[in-house]
Amino acid sequence: MKTGITGGIRLPVPLRFRRGGHRKDPEKSLQSALDLLKWVDGHRPLEGARILDFGCGVKVAQALCQLDSPQAAYAGLDLYAEMIAFISEALRGDDRYAFYTVPFANEMYNPDGEEMHAGSELPLGDQRFDTLLMFSVITHMTPADTAAVLAILRRYASADARLLFWAFADPDQPEDFRDDNPARPLLRAKYNRDYLERLIAGAGWDIVLREPVGRAHRKERYVCSPAP
Repeated sequence: MKTGITGGIRLPVPLRFRRGGHRKDPEKSLQSALDLLKWVDGHRPLEGARILDFGCGVKVAQALCQLDSPQAAYAGLDLYAEMIAFISEALRGDDRYAFYTVPFANEMYNPDGEEMHAGSELPLGDQRFDTLLMFSVITHMTPADTAAVLAILRRYASADARLLFWAFADPDQPEDFRDDNPARPLLRAKYNRDYLERLIAGAGWDIVLREPVGRAHRKERYVCSPAP
C-alpha cells in the first residue's frame, strides 16, 4: 500500500472542513489519514472492502481517493451538513462513495440534535459492511451515546466484520467516565478502560486488539469483531 503523497493532493479540502492537529497543513493532514489507513489495511485490507465510516469528516475519503479508491464501497456519515455537501459534490459520479448527514445530538458538535439510542436507524437500508471505522467519535461522546453507537454499528456489520476506532481509555482512572474539560463539553471524553470494554461487550462486540496511540491522555486503538 502506498503511504506517501506523490503527484500532489488529488482531492483538495478547504481548511474549514479539515479537522485534527494538522488541519492547517493540507499535506500533513492528508499524510496523517494515509498513515491511519495503513493501520486499517493491516487489520482489514482496503482492497474490495465495504467501509462504513461513522463521524467521517473528510480525511478517510480524501485518503482513499489519493490511493486510487481501492474499496468496493464507502459510506461516510457525519453531523456536519455543509461538509457532507462539499465532499458529496467533490466525489459526485463515483459510485464507490456515498455520504449522509445524521441528526444525532452531541453537546460539542450538535447540541440541538436528536437523541441517539440503540435502535436508531442509519440511512443505509439493509446494507452490511465488513470494515467499520469510528475515529474521533467516542473521544467526544457520553457513555449513553457510546453504548448506543456501538449497538447501532453492530446491526450494520457483516458476520466477519472488523470495527476499528480509538478512545481515551485509562485503566487507572477512578471514575467510569470523566468529561475532561467541562468548560468545553466533550472535548475529551475519558473512560475507565474496564468500563469502556464492558460497553463494547454489551453492544455485541469482541475485542480482537487493543493498543496505545502515543502517550497523550491514554488514547487506545481498538479492533473488534462481532460477537457470536
